[in-house]
Amino acid sequence: HRCAIIGKRGQDGAYRIYPNPPIAGWWQNHAGGEVRTWCSHTKTEIPRAEWEEIRMRLAAEKEKREADDKQKRADAVARDERRWNAAKKLEPHTYYAIKGIGAHGTRVDRADDGEAKILVPVRGVDGSLHGLQRISADKTKQFTARTAVTGNFFVIGEITGKPGERIVQVEVFSTGATVYESTGFPVVVAFDRGNLLP
Repeated sequence: HRCAIIGKRGQDGAYRIYPNPPIAGWWQNHAGGEVRTWCSHTKTEIPRAEWEEIRMRLAAEKEKREADDKQKRADAVARDERRWNAAKKLEPHTYYAIKGIGAHGTRVDRADDGEAKILVPVRGVDGSLHGLQRISADKTKQFTARTAVTGNFFVIGEITGKPGERIVQVEVFSTGATVYESTGFPVVVAFDRGNLLP
């Protein structure tokens, strides 16, 4: 489950609880990269035969959960592909005007409540779509459900791969657009601090 964290807007936290004995869970701060786990018992407190049964049950639950997640992710990507293809190119938007930037490959979408929102595609190294970030006129940013941010990005400009090429990495689209327009250097928008290379 996604959740809010103290001091950040949006749903940058996540947690999962496993209620079957032994009760266990984990939580993660996507903004800071922190991950913690917890269990009501240690391994030494559970009889060996019972622990083996628990291990097998958890493995089966994990396999089913991963299969379900894979299908849900595929359905989400197909939904976002349709939304992206239906969105308008080079359409004016208040956010562009406020920030004083161009579209740079983003699009404008009115698919839900009629409010125009900018779509920033989240892509992998092979160019495949992994989700969308939606930006409202009031600067609110939100990823579509099941967007895979980790390891993915959005590129402004063209990366040629030539020796000595300068590439700038930033966390948000507006900063990337400003840097590109000021310098002409290609920019990688990482979307998340944890995606930035050291």
